[in-house]
Amino acid sequence: MNIQSLIDKALEPSKEPRKRSGKFSPSSFGNCFRRQIWNRQDKPVSDPPDLEGLKRMAQGKATHKFIQQYLPKDIVEVLIEIEDIKGYADIVLLDSVEDIKCMDEWKFKKYWNIPSKEYIFKNTYSFYQPVWYALELKKAKAVLRGHIFGTFKCVRHEVYISDWKEKIEEELKTLRGWWKSGEIPPAEPRLYNGSECVYCNWRTVCKKTKEVK
Repeated sequence: MNIQSLIDKALEPSKEPRKRSGKFSPSSFGNCFRRQIWNRQDKPVSDPPDLEGLKRMAQGKATHKFIQQYLPKDIVEVLIEIEDIKGYADIVLLDSVEDIKCMDEWKFKKYWNIPSKEYIFKNTYSFYQPVWYALELKKAKAVLRGHIFGTFKCVRHEVYISDWKEKIEEELKTLRGWWKSGEIPPAEPRLYNGSECVYCNWRTVCKKTKEVK
């Protein structure tokens, strides 16, 4: 057995079932509403991440830790929890909440190292998570930090919460409405220019769910 096979084996998901909070995840805000409802329900996935996806997630977690280890412990991974939402903010500063996003260098150059106005226009939903944290903590700004895997190099794109409050309120109103109804929302990809389904852990079972039930 070589080193790569040992790494691959270690990346395999644990067979122990993950215990979820039973609440909405801020990291899923902006996703397809059906995807968010199933995530909160802890519905068994039909399409778990493949080995390459697991490797990217491991790189992302490692980069988070690499950056956060140099910051005061009380400003990283800050728990924010209310009755039906629970999440952890990557970095909380005096006037902002910053969310770390990690990627390959080519993606960084092509999609992140661009003017903020252009990035924000193309990635509106990506800001929903840090905006919700900032609203709950009464901060003025939400920031996305795009980092190349394993480096400090980043591009920051920030928005003011006053301009985004209504967007988040509408997101939560819709989510809570579907949750209260007990129905399954229609499938409606919202991320990645309509290609969100490619990355969804429920894409196979979703295709078989023809109607709202």
